[in-house]
Amino acid sequence: MINYSVGHPEHDSALQRMQQLLREELGIRDSEITHSCYHGTSRHVLSFMVNGRACRAVSFADQFKPNPEGKVAVQLGKASAAHDDTGKGSMYMTPMETVERVRAMIA
Repeated sequence: MINYSVGHPEHDSALQRMQQLLREELGIRDSEITHSCYHGTSRHVLSFMVNGRACRAVSFADQFKPNPEGKVAVQLGKASAAHDDTGKGSMYMTPMETVERVRAMIA
C-alpha cells in the first residue's frame, strides 16, 4: 500500500482506507492510483485509471469514519465538482453500491 500523507493522521487514514477499498473491491492496483489529496475541510480524493479512463474516488471527512453508512463517491471520467451529486458523473453511495455501479460502467 502506498503511504499517502497529507500531514494529518485522520486524513491519512481515510486515504489509506479508500485505497484499500479500491484495491480489494474493484481490483485497482496501487500503480493505477495517480494522485491523492485532501481538499479543504471535507474531501479526500484518490485519482486512478480504469481501462484508460481517468476516475476519482472521493470521500467526505465526516462520512468516511468507520460507520455502517460510510459513503464513498466514485467519479468516472470527470474532473469537475467532486461534490456534485446531480448525476453528472458523481455517485454517492455505500461502498458495495459503488463497486457495482463502477463495475457496470467500466465493463
